[in-house]
Amino acid sequence: MVSGGHTSGAAVAAVIITFTVIGVVLTVARLYTRMLLVRNAGIDDVFIVVGVVFSILVTVTMCEQVGYGVGRHYSSLDENDKVMSLLWFYASVIVYYLGLWAVKMSILFQYLRILPEAGFYRKACYTLMAFLTAWTAWAFFSAVFACTPINSFWDMSVHGTCLDRLVVWFSNAACNIITDICTTVLPLPILNTLRIPKKQKYLLMVVFGLGGLTCVISILRLQSLYVISKSTDVSWDNPMAAIWSSMEVNVGIICSCIPTLKGLLTRMFPRLAIGESYFGTRSDFMGPSVESRPDAVDFNKLGHQVPDDDVEKAAQPTAEVYELGNGSTRDLAVSRRQSSMLPPPATRASLTTPPQVTQALQNWLGKEIGHIRTDTVETADTIETIETTSSKDEMTSSDSASTLGLCKAESRRDSS
Repeated sequence: MVSGGHTSGAAVAAVIITFTVIGVVLTVARLYTRMLLVRNAGIDDVFIVVGVVFSILVTVTMCEQVGYGVGRHYSSLDENDKVMSLLWFYASVIVYYLGLWAVKMSILFQYLRILPEAGFYRKACYTLMAFLTAWTAWAFFSAVFACTPINSFWDMSVHGTCLDRLVVWFSNAACNIITDICTTVLPLPILNTLRIPKKQKYLLMVVFGLGGLTCVISILRLQSLYVISKSTDVSWDNPMAAIWSSMEVNVGIICSCIPTLKGLLTRMFPRLAIGESYFGTRSDFMGPSVESRPDAVDFNKLGHQVPDDDVEKAAQPTAEVYELGNGSTRDLAVSRRQSSMLPPPATRASLTTPPQVTQALQNWLGKEIGHIRTDTVETADTIETIETTSSKDEMTSSDSASTLGLCKAESRRDSS
C-alpha cells in the first residue's frame, strides 16, 4: 500500500525498469527509422540519445538506492547503507535534471524541423530553448551544491549547511511544469491552421500533444516531492518521488519518439498504416506544388516518408517505359505525345529555380534528389529533339523518294 511517499523497493525497481526499457526500445526504433529507412536523422535524435543515457543513469541510481534500503525506515539501516542510500539519492537528482533537459531539447529541435523558417513560432522555440537551458543550469548547480560542504548531504557525521529543500525543489518543479506546458502548446496553433480534414488535424494534435503527459506527471509528482522535502525518514518516504521522477523522464522520451515512427509502421504494417494525407505528403511525379512556401509547415521533415530506392530512375527513359516518382510507369510513346503539352524549356527550367521547391522535394523523398526535376526537363527536351529529328528524317526520306521517282521517269523517257 502507498502511504504518503512510501511504497516498497521492489515496486520502485519494477516501475522504473519497465518504463526505461520502453523508452530505450522506442529510441532504437526511432534511430532505425531515421537512419536506415527515411535517412533523415538530425540533432533532435542526438539529444534523445543523450536523454536515454541519462534515463538509464537515473534508473541505475534509483536501483542502487533500493539496494541500500529505499523502502525501509532510515533508522533500520546500518551506517554504510545510510551513507550510500543518500549518496545515490544525491546522484539521482543531478542526472534527473540533465535527463529532462536533453529530452525537452530533442522535442524542441524536432519542432524546428516543421516550424516555418521565419516567424513568431520559430523565435518562440529558440526562446524556450534558451530558458530551458538557463533553468537546467540553475537546477544542476543547486543540486550539486545543495549542501556545503557537498559531502554533508549524504554523510551525517559531517557538519554543514544546506539549501531549503522545499523552496529549491518546488521552484525547480514550477519551472519544469511551465516548460512542459509551453513545449506542449507551442505547435498546436500551427496545427490548427492546416488545411486538412478535421479528423486528421485532431489526430495530429493528439500526437504532438502527448507531451502533455509529462506535464501531468510533473504535477502528480508534487505531492511526493513535498513529502520527501519535509521528511526526516528519507529512505522510507523517497520511493514515490523516485517513481514519478523516472516516469517523467521516460514518458518524455516515449512521447518524443512516437511521432517519428510512421515510416517504420508503414514498412511493418502497410495495411494498417495511416495514409499519406496524414502528413500532407504527395505522390505526384512532379513532386510538391510549386506553390510551396518557406513559411509552410512540412511534416515530412520528421522523417515519415520512406524513400524509394529506385526513385532516381524516374527521369531515365528506356526503350519501352520510364518510371514515375510514385513507383508507377508510363509508356514512352505516351510521354512523347504528351511532351508537346509541357511548357517551353525555359519555362520548365524555371520551375526548379525556387529553393523551397528543391528542398520540399528532398524532404518529400527523404534524400538528395534535387537533380531529378532538372533531369526530367532534360529528358522532355531530349524527347522533343528525338521527335524533331524523326520528323526531319521522314522529310528527308520523302524528298529522296521523290527525287528517285523523277530520275526513273526521265530514264523511261530517254529509253522511249
